Amino acid sequence: MSTTVDYSRSELMGQAAKNMVIGMGTTFTILLFLWFVVWLMGKIIGKQEVPATVSEQTNENEMDDLQLVAVITAAIAASREETSTDGFIVRSIHRKQ
Repeated sequence: MSTTVDYSRSELMGQAAKNMVIGMGTTFTILLFLWFVVWLMGKIIGKQEVPATVSEQTNENEMDDLQLVAVITAAIAASREETSTDGFIVRSIHRKQ
């Protein structure tokens, strides 16, 4: 036993519109809730890290650059299967911003 129901085009479009509004409303509500939770967590946690001064950042960057040169040089030596890095010169390193 089976039954088939024929809906008119206007009834189908009305049901489709209702489903769309319910789906979009639910999504918007959940996004608002998530935004509120993230905002609230930011207020509760607050800023805990104090930014370093310019001179401290400069010294850290110079040390990072020296370590970066050492790592790049070691990687080139390892890829060439050499034990010495005497023949390598790193002229410049540019970071992409």
